[in-house]
Amino acid sequence: MSTLHFPRRPEWVARVEALDPDRSSPQRLAAQLLRSANDHDIVVLNGAGRAEQALVGLLVATRRRPAIVLADATWRSGGSLVERVARRAAIRAIDGPRMHYCVLSSAESRIFPSTWGVDPGRVFFTPWYYAFSEEELAIPTTSDGGVFAGGNSLRDYSPLVAAGRGLSAEVTIASDQVAAGELPPNVHAGPVPPERYMQLMRSAEVVVVALAARHDRSAGQQTYLTAMAIGKPVVVTDVMGVRDYVEDGVTGHIVPPADPVALRSKLEWVLDPANRNESDLIVRRAREVALARFGPDQYVRSLLRVIERAAATTC
Repeated sequence: MSTLHFPRRPEWVARVEALDPDRSSPQRLAAQLLRSANDHDIVVLNGAGRAEQALVGLLVATRRRPAIVLADATWRSGGSLVERVARRAAIRAIDGPRMHYCVLSSAESRIFPSTWGVDPGRVFFTPWYYAFSEEELAIPTTSDGGVFAGGNSLRDYSPLVAAGRGLSAEVTIASDQVAAGELPPNVHAGPVPPERYMQLMRSAEVVVVALAARHDRSAGQQTYLTAMAIGKPVVVTDVMGVRDYVEDGVTGHIVPPADPVALRSKLEWVLDPANRNESDLIVRRAREVALARFGPDQYVRSLLRVIERAAATTC
């Protein structure tokens, strides 16, 4: 049983009874889950959702505790010492041989056990996937929108703002993480609706994923994988998880974090018509890799493998 709803993925539909969180209130979803949990050996929850994190505590307290798989358990360790201790204590309260955790990078699969004090044998790397459906992937794109960057999670846009100053292209940052007063004339920033966000990505000449370096978790996978899947050149900062998905100079461009000079140099290279043939080759490879390895079908299969492992060891 799961709160992860993949109605268009036959392998998931055939093997998992899924509750749709978008069609139920959190209270109703919790009631449905608790009523049915005793009839299932394994429950798969979204580890990134606060409501579903709370459900774990309720499931742990049930008479017949099922094995639990937490997908997307990409958690911040906390800022202050008090916060870190409190979060670790909360994980310790729910952890046990029947808990299994899925993370989105190979680095997290190594550091998650020590960060949270859990058994490394119950932590799994399940690669993330691009955001578009098959129909959305088929929509034509253009390349007249300049440089695009977007997202709020663990972003650092200061290097992009500096790199964009005087650049030959317009730079659009779809985020609320940039103060308008610090922007050059060709750099535009602010939150946009989801539909506009996707339009901006579709029209971009190059997509930048400006990630902040962190020691505890990764971010940004869906942004750069979606850009790769629709045939956009991708420039991403070299932080945790990126090299699991992007091969520098082969399927994308990786630059050091907090380095506007390196970022500017790479943007100028991508935007230079003299490099078009080489850039197009990188884009084609990136699209092939994204579609073959990082789609929703591949993600579902990785979750099913974790479910099989959980069943073999706890049921």
